[in-house]
Amino acid sequence: MKSKSVLPSRWFPCLLAVSAFFMPLAPVATAQGPIAVTGRISTLGPGGDIAYSLTDQVTIRLAGHYFKYSYDDNVDDIDYDLDLRLASGGLLVDWHPFNGSFRVTGGGLFYGNRVTGDARPNQPTEIGDNTYTPEQIGRLDAKLDFDSVVPYLGIGWGNPFAGKRWTFTFDLGVVYHGSPDVRLTSDGAGSNNPQFQEDLRREEQKFKDEIADFRFWPVVAIGLSYRF
Repeated sequence: MKSKSVLPSRWFPCLLAVSAFFMPLAPVATAQGPIAVTGRISTLGPGGDIAYSLTDQVTIRLAGHYFKYSYDDNVDDIDYDLDLRLASGGLLVDWHPFNGSFRVTGGGLFYGNRVTGDARPNQPTEIGDNTYTPEQIGRLDAKLDFDSVVPYLGIGWGNPFAGKRWTFTFDLGVVYHGSPDVRLTSDGAGSNNPQFQEDLRREEQKFKDEIADFRFWPVVAIGLSYRF
């Protein structure tokens, strides 16, 4: 299969470079205030969270992110118009082992990340093990889904409950979302042909084999917190 990843990643290095500039590494002095809000730019999409300080070392956060992005890609010599939706939210727990800026974060997210797209071949195209005309294929619709509930683990810097009211934050972690599930459908003249449907399933399997190792989503985020 001649294919790039259907998930765009060219903005990951840029986000890493920007976030490194803001990384607050030094511990900070203890401050008052049990609630803080944070706005973030993240590889999970723009979003934010509401945090509550349980102890000097433990904070819980309700977090959410959302983003949509459209782009073109070639998958197995077929040109697709693709839409990436990033949508997630859940509960995270921060542990500050040194009562300062550094933290270890774990938790779970309800995960709505999805890739959908369509293609309209304008010349004979191989689907599975056979070649079909544009009329037989019609419009190909593709959908990639991930696990709906996923774990998150990471590290970070920035503690809104141990410094000034405004605090920069930086996070580096990973989500395990499992191997994506792939579904291809067609509305062409061959859509009711059993052989064509069998070839669509073969095409799905090729797709799945190509991205079978894509089980983790890297998380890099920068944010700004305000403590009440």
